[in-house]
Amino acid sequence: MFRAMSTPAAARVAEHRWVMAKHLGRPLLSVECIDHMDGDKTNNAIDNLRIYVRGKNQPGSGHGYGTYYHEWQMALAKIRELESAL
Repeated sequence: MFRAMSTPAAARVAEHRWVMAKHLGRPLLSVECIDHMDGDKTNNAIDNLRIYVRGKNQPGSGHGYGTYYHEWQMALAKIRELESAL
């Protein structure tokens, strides 16, 4: 969790939400959620995060791996294959 030292406990923000809000340049709406595309909840790199609106385009089941975990793993395998062919 990210929390500035001078903010009260009620103002705590999850790091992935803070990273996305900073990237967008605005606070996130309460219905906006953040998906970790590689399934790793500790990987808060902006290129691993995507925003979605709860109930409209909700990825996956909300637990376990992220939306594109299988596709991500397939792409990484293809990259390794192509790199070894060079």
